[in-house]
Amino acid sequence: MADVNSGETVLALLKADLGVTHTKRDEYFAALIAAAAKMLQTEGIILDMSDQGDQLLLEMYAAHLHERRQQPTMAMPRYLRAKINNRLCHQQMQG
Repeated sequence: MADVNSGETVLALLKADLGVTHTKRDEYFAALIAAAAKMLQTEGIILDMSDQGDQLLLEMYAAHLHERRQQPTMAMPRYLRAKINNRLCHQQMQG
């Protein structure tokens, strides 16, 4: 993540999505967000952390990883796969 503020934004989005209001697991969530960013990079996505859409994509992917930890056989939701594919196509079309 390029910007501290964007990192805090993604962390706040993830905690809100998961319904977490305390700070006890912030370190874990930050590591989860970093892992999600690396996984998206392996998909070929270059995240622009100043873009709210990319921040939300990163949060959704991190939330999926968190949920998958509890249910290892859970498949990626179709909306998330579609968002990743759309982002990748948009990126490739821009050059």
